[in-house]
Amino acid sequence: MFVILVPFSKEHKNMLAHCKQMLEHNNGTVAIHQRFNKLKTELRTAVENGEGYLDKEATSHDD
Repeated sequence: MFVILVPFSKEHKNMLAHCKQMLEHNNGTVAIHQRFNKLKTELRTAVENGEGYLDKEATSHDD
């Protein structure tokens, strides 16, 4: 396995769109263990502000 570091500050728009696509399309590509219910809620309720940034005030559990 290779780990490639990607700077969030430069790739946030693509990363947010890719995460949303993996979670919502084709019945989800990512499996998250049931004990991480809060994480699943955070990811499903993530709101993008129109400029590719996460709107933390409109997102549940924005940690």
